[in-house]
Amino acid sequence: MTGEQKKFIDRVGEAAIVNMRDRGLLASLVIAQAILESAWGKSGLTVRANALFGIKAGPGWGGRVYSAATKECYDGINFTTITALFRAYDSWADSIADHAALITQAPRYRAVVCETDYRVACRAIHKAGYATDPAYAEKLINLIELYDLHNRFDKVVLDMPGTVKVMINDTLYRVGAENIKNAFYIRIESLGNMLVSLRDVLEISGHTVEWDAATATVRAYK
Repeated sequence: MTGEQKKFIDRVGEAAIVNMRDRGLLASLVIAQAILESAWGKSGLTVRANALFGIKAGPGWGGRVYSAATKECYDGINFTTITALFRAYDSWADSIADHAALITQAPRYRAVVCETDYRVACRAIHKAGYATDPAYAEKLINLIELYDLHNRFDKVVLDMPGTVKVMINDTLYRVGAENIKNAFYIRIESLGNMLVSLRDVLEISGHTVEWDAATATVRAYK
């Protein structure tokens, strides 16, 4: 790894850790995507538009755009060069934040959010249609393993205290809870450490609650 590559990883990684803690999106995945999509921050799209992830500007995008050539693989074999409009940003931080919002809010990427296995997350984001390159997932996995991104970044968040992952709207929390007969209970200090159902607490506050077995996460939303 060169000094320039280390600076790139550290710069993106700092924001990626925050995203992982707040939104449940693996930091290693975000960093690997940034490396691959931006060519280590040297692509024309990144240099001229601060876009690290090559997100196309669809009809719902109201921000700045940048026109650039890109290669797409529609048949799983042959690549075609096209010109497309991409989302443009004022800073790398804005690009990283928009990428996190896209992945965590679009239903098709649901299997990616709160996934703790980087291999599964990489394959899930590819399967959901993020990129047309048939080797996209394996390229991400190779980058994560080559630069040890999982151990260096993901574990900072995965090793946080708290036994249960709870995703409330788009924010991830880790809650100290006890599993009693396949239901989670939390202790309320102000009530003499009384055990109260986590589901009840969330539903009383107006949330719909469901258990996501695929990612072992309690999801609550209004």
